Amino acid sequence: PTLSMSLLGGIAQDAAATDLKLVVGFGGSHELMRQVQTRQQDLVLDFTPLPPHEGVDTESLLRMSFVVIAGPDSALAKAHPSRRSLDVKDLQGQRFVDWLRDDPYGGANSARFAAHGVSVTEVGRVESFLHLYELLRAYKACTIAPDVRPT
Repeated sequence: PTLSMSLLGGIAQDAAATDLKLVVGFGGSHELMRQVQTRQQDLVLDFTPLPPHEGVDTESLLRMSFVVIAGPDSALAKAHPSRRSLDVKDLQGQRFVDWLRDDPYGGANSARFAAHGVSVTEVGRVESFLHLYELLRAYKACTIAPDVRPT
């Protein structure tokens, strides 16, 4: 599952019910904002809150919690095998897979670590959940990601 996939079903149902043509694709926050500003798109959905841009109205539709995901052989999983909750400080020194596209206004995980005085060892970056799990297993690493589990 991906964050976009967890929301796409409802959006597609609403669009189909009103015969609204839906165009779905991938794009970075800067690219999506440029497309709206140049009127290439009427509406875009992004999963990174953006500050106001000239001529573009933004609205936060959803807030999601975040979870730590660790490969089964990672030091973090071995150190905390039965913990249901971790603090950012628990990631100190851990091998970490981050997201390829940083939030354009500062990487969310980087800012999170800096705020808590935590240092991790970045071993890779991915663009999608589709790539994430293999890297977590191979590098025996962890990550912080949106919680996309069904509620």
